[in-house]
Amino acid sequence: MIATTQKNRSDEIVDNISNHNALLRRLRKRGNWTSEDGGTTLECLIDMTENGTGKFYSGGQDSWSIPVENVIDSASYDWKFYGAFTYVTEAERVKNSGSHAVHKLAKAKIKNMDRSTANDISTSLYSDGTGSGGLELGGLQLLIDDDPTTSGTVGGIAQDTYTFWRNYYSAATATSSSTIQSRMKAAWLSIQRGADTPQLILADNDMFTYYWDSLDANQRYIKRENGNVMESASLAFESAEVLYDSACPDKHMYFVNLDHLQFAYAPGRLFVTEDARKVTNANYDVIPQFFAGNLICSRRASQGVIIAS
Repeated sequence: MIATTQKNRSDEIVDNISNHNALLRRLRKRGNWTSEDGGTTLECLIDMTENGTGKFYSGGQDSWSIPVENVIDSASYDWKFYGAFTYVTEAERVKNSGSHAVHKLAKAKIKNMDRSTANDISTSLYSDGTGSGGLELGGLQLLIDDDPTTSGTVGGIAQDTYTFWRNYYSAATATSSSTIQSRMKAAWLSIQRGADTPQLILADNDMFTYYWDSLDANQRYIKRENGNVMESASLAFESAEVLYDSACPDKHMYFVNLDHLQFAYAPGRLFVTEDARKVTNANYDVIPQFFAGNLICSRRASQGVIIAS
């Protein structure tokens, strides 16, 4: 009964996880959830430098010097693994007699596991990858560093050595509703590359409130999904959506370009739920739920962060 209950909820598990987190939800809507077919690492092609052969010429028999150039490289991200279990013991089966009662118990336990998984993934999406002994996802605190000029390796590339591999950052300084917009404008102009601009701005309570308080009433809006479901409070800045996220680190506001960010996962490991397993040396059944993947970035210069003191 518990196995049947869990199998029927496979899609709902994914929905619960993606709907819990603003960043993961936006990535999914844009089709930025990508299935990667194994490999020792997750590879992401990047532009290292511009093609240097272009020039204006007379239209005659001008010649070109075509040197050997390394313009394309790749960033490599480690696979990260997550698992959770729920169970039904012999005592629970006996005390919840009847298939209907067992079904209700299993459903309650599965919902609890879903909520726990959603909370863990939401928090991890903002991590720096060092949690749980380095086993956690490499989240925004890694990909969009508070100070990318310091030593550190992201995707196998040293950010202090290669300036092209640094995100925009504005170090901690006193911030209020009267100064937040000027800081946001500076970040936007530094990150913008033609039409390549952030689509999403994520903020903690303080930074979101500073921005909200800085707006006139006619600049605010609340978005509804499916015509009637209220989403968390959202505002707009230029062409980007501004969202509060409780998992966002204190005093941080992230400018996220979703075109260069992917939630990569292994086939058959996108929060997949497997069959019930009978514990051989005890009298209870367990149901596992697994994920394998990571958050990967192909252009850090398109991302940014501003920090308040």
